[in-house]
Amino acid sequence: MATIDTIKVKVEKLLRMATDREGTPEGDAFRDKAFELMAHYGVERSQMHSNEPHTAMHRDVDFAGTYTDMQFELFNSLASELHCQAVMFRIPRSSKVQHAVVFGCSHHVERVMLLFGLLSPQMILGATKHAQLSPNRHISSQTQKRSWMNGFISTIATRLRQIESHYADEYTQTDSASGTVTPGAIVLRDDRDKATSLAAEHFPHLRRSRSARRTWDPDSFHLGVTKGNTIDLGQTKMPTDKEALPAGGSTTQL
Repeated sequence: MATIDTIKVKVEKLLRMATDREGTPEGDAFRDKAFELMAHYGVERSQMHSNEPHTAMHRDVDFAGTYTDMQFELFNSLASELHCQAVMFRIPRSSKVQHAVVFGCSHHVERVMLLFGLLSPQMILGATKHAQLSPNRHISSQTQKRSWMNGFISTIATRLRQIESHYADEYTQTDSASGTVTPGAIVLRDDRDKATSLAAEHFPHLRRSRSARRTWDPDSFHLGVTKGNTIDLGQTKMPTDKEALPAGGSTTQL
């Protein structure tokens, strides 16, 4: 069974090949295969330890560069859809996010970190290109970028939710001693509960963070949705929602 390091090597190689053949059927096929590997990784790791109780752990991540708050929005959405809990640390009196901790079972946390590392640069680059190619004298480029990223995040979250639902049954566990079968949906719910409990144990004074009120550009948002729909996450054979709602769910912070 593949390890996370093996998956990383394969995914990075496939994405380099996809970039070299950008705009061709071969490039699309390489990119689809890269995301398909990641989509199956969580199930494989869960099955490998199916007779063992899943224990939660945590991983730290620092944010740098531009739009760190939007980077965290992506990170938080990935964590939420992949049965984890994210905690963020803002710079005082600023919208910038300095640091975050994600809690969850190891196979879920590994997927969050891998997907975030791949999708975050694509999101920033895509939003920047959008603002450059579609300037609007009535809307600031910052608003355009944030709106585009919001649409992108919303779509990625929706599609991950579909994928996890599609593969939920494969997380089913059977106790070898008693023969008790635990449905996959319950296993995933328990994984999420463990992540939430561990976050509360480490940070007992967590509070919910409210989304900042900003002006959004609907055209940029929907173009972000369109780009999000072109990222293949392993759901090639699954139906896709026609519309996605804006991201903006609550998260926890210190």
